[in-house]
Amino acid sequence: MHELRALIKGEVFDYQILKYCLRDYKKPRDKVTLLLESGNLIRLKRGLYTFGGPYRKGLISLEVVAAMLVQPSYISREYALQRFLPERVERVTSITTRKKKHFETAIGKFDYYSISREKFSVGVAAKDVPQEGGYLCATKEKALADWVASLPLIPSKENLDFFLFEEARIDAAALLPLDRPLLEEICKLYRNSNVELLLQL
Repeated sequence: MHELRALIKGEVFDYQILKYCLRDYKKPRDKVTLLLESGNLIRLKRGLYTFGGPYRKGLISLEVVAAMLVQPSYISREYALQRFLPERVERVTSITTRKKKHFETAIGKFDYYSISREKFSVGVAAKDVPQEGGYLCATKEKALADWVASLPLIPSKENLDFFLFEEARIDAAALLPLDRPLLEEICKLYRNSNVELLLQL
């Protein structure tokens, strides 16, 4: 097991990497099964793994895991806005062009919400995690748009303020101001009245 850990640099890896590292075994699948049963290896989903606690070299980036669980996807909504929220967000929230999905894993919970391809790329930036890879993350404007677009009709700016700053308890001083040109670009694509209210913040 120590030899395997030395061969794999990252904390999250796919079956192809695992298979290559176990290439000297006559039955690598059997070895994988034994590692899973012992808890030294943890399956996040079919074909995607991480090491059990004793063999981890550092913290696992949940954002990178989210990117690997479903492709393409980007971090958005509550999780992308958590620096503006008073409480820790328990579930990693992402947007994908694929079907809605939910994963309950040993390292965290991951929710994916569907969006059309034409809306996907605007307001999304690439982030790098040393030795782990990278992921895509929404800007605060995009994350807000994805969040409010999923809600029932919000009738007014006052109702939007109540939801964001009273119910969700977003820190307005930290959140504002928003990038208006970016919001206008998002509004053109989303064509959603809730999103258009964000222009009044």
